[in-house]
Amino acid sequence: MPDSPSFVYIAPESGDAKHVTVDGIKDRGNDIEKPVTFNINLNGARSPDKSAGVLKSFVDTPSGKEEDVFLQSLDRDLHAIRFLPKENGIHYFTIKFNEAHIPGSPFPILIGKMSFDPALVLANGDGLNKGECGKPSKFHVITTNAGEGTLAVNINGPSKVAITCVEVDDGYEFTYVPMAAGEYMITIKYSNVTIAGCPSVAEVTGGSDGGKGKPSQIKENSALVVETVEKKPGEAPKKKYVGDASKVVAKGNGLQKAFAGRPATFTVDVKGAGQGLLTIGILTPSGNPPEELTYKKSRGTVYTVNYRSAEKGEHNLVIRYGQDEIPGSPFLFKIM
Repeated sequence: MPDSPSFVYIAPESGDAKHVTVDGIKDRGNDIEKPVTFNINLNGARSPDKSAGVLKSFVDTPSGKEEDVFLQSLDRDLHAIRFLPKENGIHYFTIKFNEAHIPGSPFPILIGKMSFDPALVLANGDGLNKGECGKPSKFHVITTNAGEGTLAVNINGPSKVAITCVEVDDGYEFTYVPMAAGEYMITIKYSNVTIAGCPSVAEVTGGSDGGKGKPSQIKENSALVVETVEKKPGEAPKKKYVGDASKVVAKGNGLQKAFAGRPATFTVDVKGAGQGLLTIGILTPSGNPPEELTYKKSRGTVYTVNYRSAEKGEHNLVIRYGQDEIPGSPFLFKIM
């Protein structure tokens, strides 16, 4: 039959966990860096052998991390929970008694202001439904009008996948490369809230056996978290300049040595490196910038850099094109 065999998770018997309650929990109006506190009342709950049960708690943050909480015993049946949030968004507090969830667990608690709306986030693309071994699969997440938030993508399947993300005009485009055939479950959350249509299952075919063999029962988990920016419809797309720092060439005597208080010079050629921001900085032995550092275009794609430092000793010269350092950077030179 389709989907056979099926895998079913059997939860522990709830037992006395159903008697445990929480008091003083505030699901909104909480701020970052201010403690979230509430109490847990066991109401006489015990283990089947009448011994004291084991109470556990943790929190799932908007960025997809699982963090511990401070759990303190106040009395025989009364415990207190304390957690210091560091992220904006919905946090889920899990409380278990003898490995069974208490009623209402996990509890959603909003930290900060609701400046985001997960209901407006949509996902589409072939990568959500199908894929081929060794080939990139793509899907698109639209965050227009959804505000700023944390976008978390989790892919669970027969192989680990490398997930990459590229910002586009109306959201973010994700790419992953599956390396084994089988079903990959894709879950997308916005500020820790699962968006509409998720989770989705992508059927991946191909591989060494052409996808005809028995699918692997191994389950690997891959995740990527992105801090989004607010996007509005009709906004003019921002210009993006992506230069290739590996093609930038710096040369000249000023890269090797100079004399204190005297001008020194070298050139930087950006031919074939595309469009990018040229950044040049010098750090003196005292940790300060030099007295003088300028550069200007001299001809074609060549820039002439002039500097002067009154300090003697080893200096650090960093040259970046775009976000990356050029070959040889950082340069070390000595001022005599």
